[in-house]
Parts: sequence; C-alpha cells; structure tokens
Amino acid sequence: MLPHEQAALATGRRRRRFALAAGVGTAAAVACGLWLVARPTPTRLLEQGLLAARTDRNAAERLFRRALADADGQYPDAQMALCSLLARRESWDEALALFDTVDQQACRADLLLDFGQRSYRAGRRAPALEALNEVRRRHTPESVQALELLIFDYAEWERHQDLIDATRELARLQPDDPARWSELIDLLKSMNRNSECLTAIQEALRQDLPDDFQRDLRHQLVDRLIVSGDVAGAKREIAQLELDEGDSLRLSGDKLDLYRLEGDLEKALEMVTAIFPEIQDRPDAYYVRGTIYLDLGRFAEAAGDLKRAVTGLPFHNEAHFKLAQAYRALALTKEAERHRKLAARISEKRKRIGELLNQIVDDPQNRQICNDLAALHRELEEFELARRWEHRAARQSAAAGLP
Repeated sequence: MLPHEQAALATGRRRRRFALAAGVGTAAAVACGLWLVARPTPTRLLEQGLLAARTDRNAAERLFRRALADADGQYPDAQMALCSLLARRESWDEALALFDTVDQQACRADLLLDFGQRSYRAGRRAPALEALNEVRRRHTPESVQALELLIFDYAEWERHQDLIDATRELARLQPDDPARWSELIDLLKSMNRNSECLTAIQEALRQDLPDDFQRDLRHQLVDRLIVSGDVAGAKREIAQLELDEGDSLRLSGDKLDLYRLEGDLEKALEMVTAIFPEIQDRPDAYYVRGTIYLDLGRFAEAAGDLKRAVTGLPFHNEAHFKLAQAYRALALTKEAERHRKLAARISEKRKRIGELLNQIVDDPQNRQICNDLAALHRELEEFELARRWEHRAARQSAAAGLP
C-alpha cells in the first residue's frame, strides 16, 4: 500500500473513532437528561407519600425521608408529614424531636392540623396547641377545625378568656353561620360579661343572617339593654320591634321587663296579667307575677304565686327567699323560716360552686374538685352539669392510671 493510501486509511479510522465517541457521549447526555426530567421532585415525592400513607406507612415514610433528603433537609412540609406518620406509629420521642425543628410558618395548614389533632388525641397537649394555634392564625378553612378543638380544650381547662377569644374568632371566621354567634352570645351571657355580650349581639346584627335569627337577636338586644339599665335604648328597640312584628308574646315579655326596670309595677302587673293565659304552664311566670305582687304589698297573692314557683323550681333560691318574705308579712312564721333556710342552703351551695370554679382555673386537673362540683350539681338536680364533672373526673383518673 502506497504511503498516501496508508495515511488516508489512518485518517478514516480516526474519524470513525471520533464519531463513535461523540455518539456515545450524545447518548449518555440524552440519557442523563431524561433521568433528570423523570426524577421526582421533593414536592412530587411528598404527594406520593401522602397517598401511600393511607395503605402503606413504610412506603410513605421512605418517600417522606427521600423528599427531605433531596431538599437537603429543608422541606417543612415533608418534615410535618413525617411527624404525623411517626405519631400514628406512636413513635412520639422521634415525632416531637422532629416537630421542634420544623418551620411551622412554612408548613401547609392541613399537615399542621393533622399533627395537632393526632397529638391532642394522644394527650400531647403542648405540641398540639402549638400546631393548632399556628393553623388558627392562617384564617383558612382548616382554621375552623383548629379553633373548634382549641375551644374544647379551653373549656376543659377553664381558660375563660382564651375560650371567649377563640369563640369570638370563630364567629368572625364564619360570620354567616347563626350557630357561631349563638355560641358566642350564650357563652358571654353565662359568664355575666354583659357589655361584651351586648357588643357581640350588635356585631351579629350587622351580618347577613336569616330573618328569624335577626329577630331573635333583636329581642336579645332588648334583654341585654335592660340588664344594663339602658331604659332609653331598650325603649327604642322595643318600638322598632313593635313596628316590625306587632304585639307578640315575646315583645310583651320585653315590655314587662322594661316596666319592672322603670319601677312601674302597675303596668308590669297589667302586662303579665294580659299574657298570663299563654304562659301559665311555666313556673317562672308565677315567679315573675309573684314578685310583682310582693313589691305591690299584695302578700296573699304573692304567696300563692311564689308557692307555685318553688314547686316547679325547687332550687330557685330567690323564689324561696321571696316566698319567705310573703309568709312573714302574712305572719306565717313557721313557713317563712322554712323557706328562708331553704334559700340559705341553696345559696350556700351555689356560692361553693363558684368557689370551686375559681379553684379549678388554677388547678384544672384536680379530680377532687371535679367530684365535689358533680356532687353539688347533683344535689341541686342539675344533672347534666353533674354528669359533665363526673366524666371529667373519670377522664383524669384514666389519664393517671387510677381505678
């Protein structure tokens, strides 16, 4: 083979080797690119893990840990999902240690809520409240569930101001739900927070609520204005209600309360007499009329009504006390003393209940206080309240491993 032919052959071989190498390199680059495109992102791994958690916790855990690793350990949602998974396995030491490292503000609300709920059910109150309060702060649909559980907790632990604040927040989060406003108003009324109750009613009246509920709110507004001693305000609202609904039984009751506030006993008696046929099956109706008779000095009629009242309301201390006054005025000394003592005993029980409620604010897990409250309410035939305190004492015994 001539020299120039040998050189041409060598050059061809070099070109073929280069082309082969280039082809292999191109194929490798394409394969690498395809792998990078097909490789799941941390977000995709998290979603796969959440789906897998329903049926295969081991697979879910691998996916969560892989998502966390691929994100160089900086993926709060994957951490939170892993916390919940560990909680489901009751691996609480690891779950809580991991929870302490999570940037909660960067987490999805649904993942935080799930962990908070699981923690609370497992008796891990501190981390549960931490997670739930972060969800509450978001003002998202998940915040409703978080607030509902927080409200339950605050009621259990007698955290009254926190309970009020959370109930108010829930009403504002769902302003078109009448039940939320009723819960807030009833709570404030039960705690004798009259000024706040009045404000809550006025705020509810500004919402887009059903007409029948609006009417009920307006009657409640009258009631609170009367309790506050605001005669002018109560008269103004009553006049408007009269224009809107006529002379209803409930409006007559509002007028009756207003007359009593003003000290116009004759008008009050006239009003209660007019509506009495419609309310005569109610013991409190006899109490109201009997009180008016007593204030008017019509003692025999007062005694008759107040006797009917205490028959239907045997633990109404004011009814017993006023009946004692009527009997004393009628020179029925023995009967007067009996009802005076009954009123005193009932008052003492209610005073003791108030003292115990104050004590349990500072010592909410005290089983003896719960048992004492249950006993007092049972003696007053307030059976629902008695059962509530009995159940609470039983839960505390179970938590402490006691029989």
